[in-house]
Amino acid sequence: MNNNNSNQDEQSWDVFRYVAEEMTPDEEQRFEQLLESDQALREQVASMVSTMAMVDQVHATSKVSPAIAKRAAKLRVRRLIVSVAALVAIATLAINLMPAPSQADAETESVAMAWAESLETDEFELPEQEDSFEFASFEIESDDDWIADVVAAVNENNVN
Repeated sequence: MNNNNSNQDEQSWDVFRYVAEEMTPDEEQRFEQLLESDQALREQVASMVSTMAMVDQVHATSKVSPAIAKRAAKLRVRRLIVSVAALVAIATLAINLMPAPSQADAETESVAMAWAESLETDEFELPEQEDSFEFASFEIESDDDWIADVVAAVNENNVN
């Protein structure tokens, strides 16, 4: 019994698709072959055609009254105004809640811009090193002695 209902549902769907011209050419050809031999199927198609004609007629004759159309237009305008006001309020709130740039951010940005500009100039290029470059070795005796050793090494390199 379940199988019979599903076949009837599929057949009703095929009838609707045939009348609504939603079948592919192959499906339409197979369906028309069934119509040639099945009187009940032809009656279903005729019933579907009359049902769809009534729906089209009701749809064509149903009109919205001018008062309802005017009210709907007013509601659309009100919705538009409310939407715009909400967007303006959200934008204003977002702008006011954003933190103002601090002095440190401005200084960091200016240092970054100066560094970026310096990449384009030749004054920050590293000098070429000779092959005989040697690293200085330091013997550090206490915590503060390394400062004196570094200063001495820098002075010695400046003299050479």
